[in-house]
Amino acid sequence: MRTARHLLATAVIAALALAVAGCGVDAGDAATGTGSGTATTAPPSDLTPQQQQMVDTISKTYQDLGFTEEEADCLAEGMAGTMGDPTSPAEVGDIMDVINQCDIPISRFMEIQDDMGGGSPDDAMKESMKAGFENIGMTEEQADCVAGAFLDTYGADIASMQDPQKLQPLLEDCDVDPTDLRFGN
Repeated sequence: MRTARHLLATAVIAALALAVAGCGVDAGDAATGTGSGTATTAPPSDLTPQQQQMVDTISKTYQDLGFTEEEADCLAEGMAGTMGDPTSPAEVGDIMDVINQCDIPISRFMEIQDDMGGGSPDDAMKESMKAGFENIGMTEEQADCVAGAFLDTYGADIASMQDPQKLQPLLEDCDVDPTDLRFGN
């Protein structure tokens, strides 16, 4: 089950940065971090193969959402560095620190959000979650079901996004077998 928890946590990491960037920040505002100061844009140099797959999957998800390869790699590496253990919650301030360190203006996040789901924050959240879920092996239908059910149940609650236990019943309801999920799909 630990592998499934890592996969599910990885799938929602992309949504986290979009959610944090879109929470109460005007498109022209600079991002301000208030985290623990431990965020880094570089993951540890001694990544395990599973950790490297996590970074690659997050980067691919960001690229699928419209970020450039450079932006996606920086965000993925920073998020991996912030998360450490992807089953441990990230602090909102640390996520903002990653956004700042990657030198991606909030207006860029807003541009990406506007291109997804008609510009609505909820639709953008659903699209980003779906992209992450598809990148760990869910079908488009399963990803749509899980992302929709999550948002219907928890909204855009960042703490809930980081809790794989909250996803488990949704997986069952959407006929997703966690043992079928893999990095790099």
